[in-house]
Amino acid sequence: MKLEDALPIHSALRPALNASNPIPELSSDHLQETSRKAVAGCPEAFNALVAEHLSGLCLYLGKWFGSFHDAEDVAQDVFIKAFKNIHQLRPDASFKSWLYGIARHTAMDALRKKYREPVFDSSLEINASEETDLETPETQLTAKEKYEQVWAWTRMLPARQREILWLKYSENFSVKEIARTLSLTQVHVKVLLHRARKTLAGQKSQLMEIEGELK
Repeated sequence: MKLEDALPIHSALRPALNASNPIPELSSDHLQETSRKAVAGCPEAFNALVAEHLSGLCLYLGKWFGSFHDAEDVAQDVFIKAFKNIHQLRPDASFKSWLYGIARHTAMDALRKKYREPVFDSSLEINASEETDLETPETQLTAKEKYEQVWAWTRMLPARQREILWLKYSENFSVKEIARTLSLTQVHVKVLLHRARKTLAGQKSQLMEIEGELK
């Protein structure tokens, strides 16, 4: 089985990210079964995993690079690495957290080669054409503003806490999956999550007090 036959990633990138042609999400049971098939060497199963995780992975990588184009290029490298090492995935492990672990290390290595200190920034705006299910331009703007405001608040947090919050609330990772992705203990992840939430709660309270004084 040739890699290019099993992994036509570059040609798949744009269609998979096209909001007008969404790919149905796989159930958790189906994902687990698809992962097992991919580990066994099924190229169709691996391509199904690529389609399932491509959009989220590019967004995650974009938070490292600040460029959707760079994120797409690195995503291709990540999936090639995943394909070559899929046999290392444990039967009870999450493919997604394993994949994001590869993505994280790949992003950090790529940034270091550019003489940049690798920093994950959840507040970065990524230039990608994304459509939403919101009904009107007004509601779209309001939701976008609230979303950007929340992630803008995370700028005061250490990079590791920002990344953990992103994985938890944007990627819906469990504490166990975050721990595997970042090579931390689950206890450490819980502590960092608690600190991040506490800091953000205090920031929100202060902002509300300032807004009240200005009225």
